[in-house]
Amino acid sequence: LGFSSPTHEPRTPVIDRLAKASARLSHHYTFRFCSPTRSSFLSGRLPLHVNQQNHPPNEPGGGVPAGMSTIADKLRAAGYDTHHAGKWHGGMSHARLLPIHRGFDSSLAMLSGASDHFTNARDGFVDMWLDASPAHHLNGTYSLYRYTQHALRAIEAHATKAALFPERRLFLYLAFQDVHGPTEAPGRFFNGYNASTFPPRLKGLAQIAAVDEALGNVTTALRTRGLWDNTLLVFSSDNGGPADHETNYPLRGSKGSDFEGGVRVAAFVGGGFLPAKMRGTTVTGMLHLCDWYATFARLAGALDPSSDAAAAQLGLPKVDSLDMWPMVSGANATSPRAELPLSGNGASVALSGTGLIVSCPASAACPHSEGRFKLIRGKMGNGAWAGLTTPNGTKNTVAVDCGQGCLFDLDSDPDEHVDIAAHHTTLLRNLRALADMYDASVYQSPGSSKADPAARVAANTKYGGFWGPWQDDAAFAQLAASQREEAPWSDEECIDCF
Repeated sequence: LGFSSPTHEPRTPVIDRLAKASARLSHHYTFRFCSPTRSSFLSGRLPLHVNQQNHPPNEPGGGVPAGMSTIADKLRAAGYDTHHAGKWHGGMSHARLLPIHRGFDSSLAMLSGASDHFTNARDGFVDMWLDASPAHHLNGTYSLYRYTQHALRAIEAHATKAALFPERRLFLYLAFQDVHGPTEAPGRFFNGYNASTFPPRLKGLAQIAAVDEALGNVTTALRTRGLWDNTLLVFSSDNGGPADHETNYPLRGSKGSDFEGGVRVAAFVGGGFLPAKMRGTTVTGMLHLCDWYATFARLAGALDPSSDAAAAQLGLPKVDSLDMWPMVSGANATSPRAELPLSGNGASVALSGTGLIVSCPASAACPHSEGRFKLIRGKMGNGAWAGLTTPNGTKNTVAVDCGQGCLFDLDSDPDEHVDIAAHHTTLLRNLRALADMYDASVYQSPGSSKADPAARVAANTKYGGFWGPWQDDAAFAQLAASQREEAPWSDEECIDCF
């Protein structure tokens, strides 16, 4: 983004102004790709405790298990109007997984992970869903325009209601499809860029320009309707930029990798609700996207921001989210998160490589060390360093085999150039033991990596050419058993990841 780019490309004047008046989050982390990040945000769990798998629209399950409460559930119970617009990728094979049944009062969604931005189609069917039914007559327009329009209508409707019921509050989850592939944008967003730029990068720049305009329209609406002074705006990517059309310079790696360029994302928190003393500052403490669950719930007045009683009764993983408001608001400068497992391997998930970050000595694994350290185990893809002008057609997706562990000092070497494992054997051993402990706790939401022909039948006959939920209650209930019968899911075979 412009505010974080040495070359000031892409040109993002709206985002730059917002970032300047916000608190930049220099160590804000996500999962390395799409659905797990969204599942983490919605559920308040770290990805390895909810979902580390992407599902195309014809694969059952995935996303956030039906038994987990979402942040929208939490906020609606606290008196918020809750609305969603944009990419969902949180489960779609059964109606119970759709946004409208996960705590949102309204939703205009691309249910899966990707589709054509103009036709909104994928694999022969349209992927656009309005509340509880296909979004007939809304498809065929650049998706970002439609999602922005839905967000603006939600803001207008809430402002009208709030005039009569001032105690009502608004939660808007706006998840633009841009800059996900296919890299497409209306022609006017290419204006101002050199036409000779490497085509995939040029298209990515145009997509970000479209996001910038849309965010300007949304924030203008909040100001016009008198909502901005009480708004807390959180801006974040869902993963690092893809190597084929984005650069994460100077960080190492890209989307699909646990190197910093794949998981440490551009992010800031702003709005009129942010204390004035924090505007224009940089918060350096470590936080994960899942931490907004407890933070939002606390600000909404929830008695126990990190509770999920329904999930606990089902034996599902507890909420991992930590309340970051004291750090973000400037009450203190210390993050409560001392350990961050970026990914992990378990009975149903076999990732080729995993990552773990610790803050020492806050973590019990490193009481005699100082600083932030990262452990990478296994074979980690997309481990190259981007340049100022990449991507430009050169190969930049190098895989790195760390075997039992590469170790990096993120404070002195944030771009991960030097593996210090050989010189810090005790720390390496302790972090490997900690990573093994997190591996033992891995939970993957029930699902299957096998395409279900019934999905295409439903799209063709039930929904008039739109993807949508197809499983009945009996089939949905059998997902956990089916998952146990399959080989562990591997990211090396993921057709939606990168």
